[in-house]
Amino acid sequence: MRLFIFNFKQESPVLGLLTLALLTCELSLRTYGTRLSLDLQHIQEIPQIVNALKTSGHPALLFLGNSLTRRAVIPEVLTKELLAHGFSGIHIAKIHPDDTNIADWYYLYEKYLRSAAATPGDLLVGFAEEQLSDSQALHIDRLGGNFAGLGAIKEVFHNDVRDFNTRMDYVLASVSFAYANHDRIRTQLFGAIIPFYKTSAQVLNNAVAKQSKVSRGGLSQPYERLTRFLKLTEGNPMNVDFIAIPLPTFRSYPLDPSLQSVLSAHGARLIDLRKIEDLTDDDYLDGYHLSPMGGAIFTRELSRKLLESEEFRKSLRK
Repeated sequence: MRLFIFNFKQESPVLGLLTLALLTCELSLRTYGTRLSLDLQHIQEIPQIVNALKTSGHPALLFLGNSLTRRAVIPEVLTKELLAHGFSGIHIAKIHPDDTNIADWYYLYEKYLRSAAATPGDLLVGFAEEQLSDSQALHIDRLGGNFAGLGAIKEVFHNDVRDFNTRMDYVLASVSFAYANHDRIRTQLFGAIIPFYKTSAQVLNNAVAKQSKVSRGGLSQPYERLTRFLKLTEGNPMNVDFIAIPLPTFRSYPLDPSLQSVLSAHGARLIDLRKIEDLTDDDYLDGYHLSPMGGAIFTRELSRKLLESEEFRKSLRK
């Protein structure tokens, strides 16, 4: 016992310094962490985006998705196309955290929109490959730190996070900005000291995603998370559309035949824009995201498809 007390007295200053260093790091990242990436800045702005949508006083369109949606949908082009058809004063908003899928969108919608009773006239969800299926990996750090948090812990643990270690990761991400964003911090640090680290990591991630698609493509997928998402939107006076976003030829993907029936069962519409005649592989920035020119082509085709729907046109007249 005496030896333990002696050792503790010796080590306590070290432990105190370590605790102080960790707290300093946490506070610094909470204060300046959004400078790590534009995506973190965007996530921080989501409450303002939702409030502007709620108080706009105009018919509103909300695009929800990831970086594919960010690059593909150009509000200025869409506004111009709608104006050409006699629809002016339309409020267009976009929420598009990077590398997200249906699990993230479910909790994001619940936390930021449903809780605030913010209901756009049209909710348009952009996706590609299997981003709507339960086959997609959970982003525990983002769910805990950004999209769900401690307030949704009961629902998250019941539906999505069931093993002890992953639950601990979720709790830590919910209370620590540094823990929730350790991947971003690592990328920034490695990117600063290792040449071409960020671009190489993107290439590897794309290769893994492509292999994953090949191994599962064409198989019917479970859609429990999508079904839960659709139930959240039921009872609201809004249209819900899911938009299949195009990818380059070498990444072309099939649509699960059962997806249409899942969406239709809950009154949602599928807009298939995987193939647009005027788009070529040269219209992609990095083998995945559309360039500004490609985004303009996509947005014009999207507006044409949307305006074919009388329900959509009605929502713009409200």
